[in-house]
Amino acid sequence: MLLNKFLLFPILIGIKLLSLNAFASEMNYGPLKTVDKHLEQIEDYLRDENMPKACIEAKTAAKIIKLNISNLKKIEPYYNWEEIRNVLLELPRAYCVEK
Repeated sequence: MLLNKFLLFPILIGIKLLSLNAFASEMNYGPLKTVDKHLEQIEDYLRDENMPKACIEAKTAAKIIKLNISNLKKIEPYYNWEEIRNVLLELPRAYCVEK
């Protein structure tokens, strides 16, 4: 009987993952993942004091937010995406020379 429970567990996990994938396909998480990736890059560049690259990443992330704001609000409704975008746009203004 115990063996049957252990055999059923992977099947149940697989079904749960399939249902999560179906939910994820309804919501387009691509922009959120992309913004997250750029925020991680910004953090790395700031830690290394590489301001030019941090500014490029900030501008890119701000543009992605602007283009995908309605989808991002559906995925993360409690985030203030406009404020996040404004902070990202402030980084180049404050620390980078505009050409």
